Amino acid sequence: MAGTVGPVSGSSVEVDATVGGWSGVVEASVGECVGVMRAGSGADWSSTAGRLDWDCRETALHLASDFTAYAGQLMAPRQRGYVPFDIIFAGEPGADGMAEVVRATGGLLSAAARATGKGVQSWHPYGMAGPADFCAMGAVEAIVHTHDLARGLNIEWYAPDWIAARVLQHLFRQEAGPGGSWHSLLVATGRVPADDGIYTTTWRWYNTGT
Repeated sequence: MAGTVGPVSGSSVEVDATVGGWSGVVEASVGECVGVMRAGSGADWSSTAGRLDWDCRETALHLASDFTAYAGQLMAPRQRGYVPFDIIFAGEPGADGMAEVVRATGGLLSAAARATGKGVQSWHPYGMAGPADFCAMGAVEAIVHTHDLARGLNIEWYAPDWIAARVLQHLFRQEAGPGGSWHSLLVATGRVPADDGIYTTTWRWYNTGT
């Protein structure tokens, strides 16, 4: 199917870099994902999502699981390990139902970040993280996996460059290359090849503790 050319949510206005601003980055990123998922209502969700080993339905659940896990880390800060819970889909929801799960769980992360006290940190494999870090991580997960979903659902979409620029600077400590922030983020996360034609196969980000 031919899909929507992105960005799909109209989220072209940048937000500030405070914790409240980072919550807005999450909300804008989730809005992009929800728009793509709804555009794929007639597509085959058993298709592989981009270069992942998961299909599109599994990728959507993974994204919702990440949002919930990050919110849990902020609401019950830990020195080691994730809060021991996860989520599942109830039944076999269609595209709209899965989009609502992503919207709801992304909202939980945004709300948790706003409710978290200044200076609070919680465990993550890539270093102790604060609310801005967890929001940046959530935004990376949202737009990168939206890219995966868009490829699997045959939808043409690209992320707003300002969102990519924020997370690229905050978590990857790098500026945009000649192709722009979105292209640089896709290279950094192994979604598209670098200029030498080689894909990044091992990558990580770096939390700031804020």
